Amino acid sequence: MISLNATPATLAAVLLSAKGGEEVRLAPGDYGDVTLRRRVFAEPLRIVSPEPRAARLRSIALRECEGVTFDGLAVLYTPDMTTVPDTAVVYLQKSKRIRLVNGEVASGPAVNGVPETAEALDKTQNVIGWPTCHGVTVIACEDVLIQGNEIHHLYRGMNVGGQGTTIADNEIHHTRKSAIVGGGFDLLIEENHLHSAKPWRYGDTARGGDHGDWIAIWNGGPTPLTNIKVKTNRMETGDGEPMMGGWVQGKAGGIIGYEYSGNSIIGGDHQGLIVSDVTDGKIFDNVMIQDRPTGAVAKDIGIIIQASCKNIEARGNLVGSISDAAKGATGTVLEDNITVQRTSPDKPGFFGEELSAAVAKLGTPAAIYAGVKRGLTGDPEPEAPPAGDDLREIIAKRTVAKVEPLKTKGRIIIDFRTPAEGQAALAAVLAIS
Repeated sequence: MISLNATPATLAAVLLSAKGGEEVRLAPGDYGDVTLRRRVFAEPLRIVSPEPRAARLRSIALRECEGVTFDGLAVLYTPDMTTVPDTAVVYLQKSKRIRLVNGEVASGPAVNGVPETAEALDKTQNVIGWPTCHGVTVIACEDVLIQGNEIHHLYRGMNVGGQGTTIADNEIHHTRKSAIVGGGFDLLIEENHLHSAKPWRYGDTARGGDHGDWIAIWNGGPTPLTNIKVKTNRMETGDGEPMMGGWVQGKAGGIIGYEYSGNSIIGGDHQGLIVSDVTDGKIFDNVMIQDRPTGAVAKDIGIIIQASCKNIEARGNLVGSISDAAKGATGTVLEDNITVQRTSPDKPGFFGEELSAAVAKLGTPAAIYAGVKRGLTGDPEPEAPPAGDDLREIIAKRTVAKVEPLKTKGRIIIDFRTPAEGQAALAAVLAIS
C-alpha cells in the first residue's frame, strides 16, 4: 500500500490523483466537505486520521463509488439556513465496498425552524437549537460497513437501504428521533449501544410532536426484504426519554427472514418490539426491563406480534408481556418466555428497582440477560473458574508422573515465554480434561 500525506490545502489534489491502493494520511485540521463521484477503486482507497478524530470534515458524499474506506475521521456538520432533518452528514448513494470506521459523526444544532416552545413544526421540520440532520444515509448501496463510530446529536442516527449493510459496535446517542431506520437485504445491526434520545414534544404526535423507536425497519416497496438481523444491541434511556424499542413493518412487500435476538432494553415505552408483515421470524433471548420507579406511569415493556406475521418463533425472552394477535393461527410459537414486570410487587416476575439498577451496570446484553434471569429464578451466580494458587493446586493434585521410553528418538520441549502464558495453557488443558 502506498502511503500519502495530505493537509487541508492538498487533499483535493491527492484524491484526484488516487488510483487505488493508497492510504491517505490526514494531518490534524479542518477539511470541509469531501465529495467523490464515480470513483471506482479495485484496491481500496483508505483515508485515515492517524491521530483519531484530529482530522475534521464537515461532510462526506459518495455517489457511484467503489472501494473507499474512511478510518478515524471526525465528520462534524455545521448547519445553515438551508439545513433540514433529511440533510445527511455522511451520504452514500449507489456505491459499493464502503467502510466508515472508528470515527465520529455529529451535527451542530438547527439554526432555522421553530422555537422550542412552538406547538407545531414549520416546513423545515427543525426546532431551533435542537439536533438536525441524519448522521449516515445509505441509498441503493452494496457492502457497506459502519463500525466503531460515535454518532450523536442528530435528528436520526442513520437511514439505511441497499444490500449487505452492516452496522456494528457503534455508540448512537442524543438523537431527536430514532437511532437507526430503514431496511434492505442482508442487513445486520449488532452490538450497538443506543441511548439518551430526546424527542421534541415526545408523544404529542397529534400536534406534530416527535415519535421515537430505537430501531425502525420497514419495506416501502413491492419486493420482499430478506435476511435482516438485529442482534446483541443495548438500548437504554440514559439521560433521555423512554423510547419504544423496535418497530418492524413489511407492508405490501413484506419481510422474509427476520431475527431479533440477544438484545437488551433498559427503560422505555411499553412497546419493546412490534412486528408486522414478517414471515419466518426468530425472536430469541431478549431482555426488556423498566427503569422507572415502581408504580410510575411507564408500563412494562413487551413484544407484539401482529396477525399479518407468519411462522414466528419467540423463545427465551424476558419481557413484560408477549402477544400473538393471531393466537397461533399463522404458525407463531411462543415458548420459554418469562415475565418480568415492575408494576405489581405481589405478582410473578416482579423485578424491583434495586435489581434493575444492579443489572443496568452490567456491560453486555448477554450479561444483562443472565443477571435478570438469575434475579427472576433465584439461581446462584456461577462460580468464577480457579486461578493462581488455586489453579496450581488443582493441577498438582490431578497430575500423575509416568516415565515411559520414547518410541522415537528426540525430545519434546514446551517452552512458555512467561509464567502467565504457561498458566493459561495449563488452565486450558484442565478445562477440557
